[in-house]
Amino acid sequence: MKDTELRQKFVSMDEEFKKIDRRFEKIDERFVKADEKFDFLITYVIRLDEKVGRMLPIVEEFPAFKDYVITTLDHHTGMLERLDQERLSQHARSDRIEVRVDRLEKHTGLA
Repeated sequence: MKDTELRQKFVSMDEEFKKIDRRFEKIDERFVKADEKFDFLITYVIRLDEKVGRMLPIVEEFPAFKDYVITTLDHHTGMLERLDQERLSQHARSDRIEVRVDRLEKHTGLA
């Protein structure tokens, strides 16, 4: 083999290695982008985990709060029923008083 042929082979090998190096650089760039996305996802998952951790006590307290609200509503419903009964009895009493007043007016001659 001559020197020039040998050099030509080395040059062609160097070019092939440069092509391979460029491919590895592109792959490295993709890995860097993938690492950035992975870091973002891990940070996002950690934030979600913290939010869920803060919400767990609220979720555990909700049944007690629901019971409190239902009990309070039952209490208010009872009060409204009593007020409605009292209103009806006041109307009945008012009607009875009107009847008495009408009788007294007729009896006294004021009507």
